[in-house]
Amino acid sequence: MTGNYLSSCQTVQSAIYNNLYMDLGFRKNLFRGKAVLNLSLMDVFASRIEEPGIGQLAFEIYNTRQRGRVVAFGFSCGFGKGEAMDYSG
Repeated sequence: MTGNYLSSCQTVQSAIYNNLYMDLGFRKNLFRGKAVLNLSLMDVFASRIEEPGIGQLAFEIYNTRQRGRVVAFGFSCGFGKGEAMDYSG
C-alpha cells in the first residue's frame, strides 16, 4: 500500500491545491514459489486530481486534471530451479 498527500501552497504566480491518493497491491506465490500472481490498483479512491490555478490582474487560468483509476493483473511463472521472482522486500 502506498499513499501520498501534497498540501496546498501559494507560489508567486499560482495556487496549487491539495492532492491525496492511495495505491494498493497484492501478491500471491503459487506452486511453491514457481508462479506469482499480482494485482495492483492505482488511485483506489479516484482522488488523484491536480488543480493548479494562476491568477493575475489581467487574467485567470484554472486547470483540472484527473488521472483515473488503473487496475493491473500480472502472472509470472518460473521454469527450472529457483522461484519465479525473488522478492527482497
